[in-house]
Amino acid sequence: MRKLYQHQNTMSVRPRRRHAGEFRMAQLCIVLVLVFLVMNSPRLAIGTYEVIKLDKIMSCFSQGEYYMPSTFQWVMDTISQYAAVLNCTLNFVIYCLMGSKFRNALRETLRFKSAQSNNRECTIC
Repeated sequence: MRKLYQHQNTMSVRPRRRHAGEFRMAQLCIVLVLVFLVMNSPRLAIGTYEVIKLDKIMSCFSQGEYYMPSTFQWVMDTISQYAAVLNCTLNFVIYCLMGSKFRNALRETLRFKSAQSNNRECTIC
C-alpha cells in the first residue's frame, strides 16, 4: 500500500514540473518577443516615415537631385541600427538570465574549450 501511495505521489509531481518548465519557456518567449518589438520599433518608425516622404524622395531623384534626409531621419536611422545590434546582444543576456539549461550548456562548453587549450603542449623539434 505504501509503494502505491509513493508511486501516485511522484506521478502527480511530474506534470507540475513539466508545466512549470513550459511556463518558464513561455515567459522566455514573451520576453524575447517584447524585446524584439521594442528594439525594432525605431526601424518601423523610420520605415513608415520614409514611405510617407516617398513622393518627395522620388521627385528629387527624377530631377537628378539628391534627397537630403532631415536630422530626425538621420537620428532615427542611427538609433534603429544600434537598437537592432543591441537586440542581438540582449537575446544572449536574456537567455543567460532566464535559461538555466542554456547557462549550464554554456558553462560546460567553456570548460571543455578551456580544458582543451590547457592540455596543448608546445614542443620544438
